[in-house]
Amino acid sequence: MANTANQRVKNQREARTRAGWVEVRVWVPTKEDAAAVRDFAAKIRSKMNRQQLLEHPGAQLMSEETRNRVIEAIECQGSKKYSTPSGPFLDLLTDLSKDGQLADMSMAFEIFANAFPGNARFVANSVGAKMANYFFIPSLGLNGTSKFLHWAESHQDWARALADSLLDGQLQNTAESMLADMK
Repeated sequence: MANTANQRVKNQREARTRAGWVEVRVWVPTKEDAAAVRDFAAKIRSKMNRQQLLEHPGAQLMSEETRNRVIEAIECQGSKKYSTPSGPFLDLLTDLSKDGQLADMSMAFEIFANAFPGNARFVANSVGAKMANYFFIPSLGLNGTSKFLHWAESHQDWARALADSLLDGQLQNTAESMLADMK
């Protein structure tokens, strides 16, 4: 885990490099030119995110509304409205888990992880709580909380397993297997 700002920056650079990103450093003469370069880079990233989502295998199975919500959440990364930079995407994952849209969660996360590889593990680590509160417990019906807690006692690594499955594109299979085991 990163302890210093320098270590966090180093970790971000390494994650982006592993994901195939290329770092470009440019000197420009004015603050206005710097803002123009940042705007241009943001447009390139946005275009890449949209294209990647539309080309993702199975993306056409998502509703148009869900595809648009994925793009919007990714484009809002770093919004000051949230206490964490990934807040908009975390909200999207919450909504998708409430609706049981596990395949869409996996596809959306894959696009997010390519767009923000340095934030992927942080976001993946949040999926356990979302799945417990908005998918597992409601799916278990009456006494869902006690059923879930009883199961979780004997499966101490369930949250990590869900995070890993999201990173590996196996969330739906893992979650459905866990739910069957809980029942």
